[in-house]
Amino acid sequence: MNKHSVFIRYIVGIICFFSLLWGCEKPSEPPLKSRQITKKIIVAKKDVQKATAKPKGIAPADISNSKQKLVAEKSQIAKKTKIPDITDLYNPEGKLNPFEPLFKKERVTLAVGKTKIKRRKPLTPLERVNLSQLTLVGIIRSPSGNRALVQETTGKGYVVKKGTFIGTNSGKIIQILKDRIIIEEESEDIYGKVSIIKKPLKLQKPPGE
Repeated sequence: MNKHSVFIRYIVGIICFFSLLWGCEKPSEPPLKSRQITKKIIVAKKDVQKATAKPKGIAPADISNSKQKLVAEKSQIAKKTKIPDITDLYNPEGKLNPFEPLFKKERVTLAVGKTKIKRRKPLTPLERVNLSQLTLVGIIRSPSGNRALVQETTGKGYVVKKGTFIGTNSGKIIQILKDRIIIEEESEDIYGKVSIIKKPLKLQKPPGE
């Protein structure tokens, strides 16, 4: 009985030894390669076409009708807005214009043959004062002839009449009106041409009149 069990164990040990030896000598199998799966991706275009498609049943806005409505509304607003009536207007008649210069030049060309001016020598203090430094402060009207009162910037006054020489350019008073005096001067340009300049000296009125 013991011999039989020893024999069986011996046989089993030999089988195990050869099985281990066969397993070591067997070459290792190569690793399995991974398979690549390729598929085409198809994009659904139906949804995009549905999104871009215009909704049916909606008509485009009528631009011409909207413009006509705006024009009609503007015309109605213009009719409603009334321009206020201006009753009190400024009447410049008989009043002094503060923006108008004191001296207005009126040129009258003389004969071409007269090319030189013979200046008059100043004989009175009034002929040594420039017209820009004189102010007309009063006019005296009389049947024998109108007279005027002019004043310097220093406050000194002179009574003048028609024919009085005045100013540094040999000016001469040719007319005395109710609100101004007219002074005539001879002027010569760079070409030697002589012309007559009429300068009005206006009566200064108090502000507000």
